[in-house]
Amino acid sequence: SVYGGGMMGFGDNLPGQFPIGMAYGADIKLAQCPIFNSNNITLSLSGMSAAWDGASANYDYTWEWAEGADWSYNWSNSDIAKEATLSTMGVFVGYKLNLGKIFIAPSVGMLTQTVDNLPFLLSDQTTIVTQSFDGQDNAIKVDVGYNFGKISIYAGGTYSLTSNYHWGNTEQPAVYLNGGLKYNF
Repeated sequence: SVYGGGMMGFGDNLPGQFPIGMAYGADIKLAQCPIFNSNNITLSLSGMSAAWDGASANYDYTWEWAEGADWSYNWSNSDIAKEATLSTMGVFVGYKLNLGKIFIAPSVGMLTQTVDNLPFLLSDQTTIVTQSFDGQDNAIKVDVGYNFGKISIYAGGTYSLTSNYHWGNTEQPAVYLNGGLKYNF
């Protein structure tokens, strides 16, 4: 199946205000499950992209390693803040459990997370610098939905275990909540 919808990230290590972004992906049936005698083991490829909501952008971080950078600046009226993006790409292996028309699909895998063009103001209060961060981590993904036949509606989430992609050397989890429609082949 292929799917599309919306996704929103939450977590202390996700800077700024990222509103609901576009989610997309595909689930591919891989193998016959010997226990339940059904073809429900899947490979899931998923992605998300969100632009930073510059209208409410305000965050407060101070990084010692960034040459006296001061992140406590309100970017709400700055055009440069609107160029910041958050994106993820994930590869997961899981099992789709069908309970009549309702399905539950837990899976585990790897998630790549990227924050691009995030602005910050240097300590001289005049120089704006943008920085990008990325990293990979283990993740757990669960989707729950209702199958109407060729179309399914789903909601779910992805939990990234540490999300340590050099964002101030933080090791906090991130959660991405998603929902949308699936087209089943």
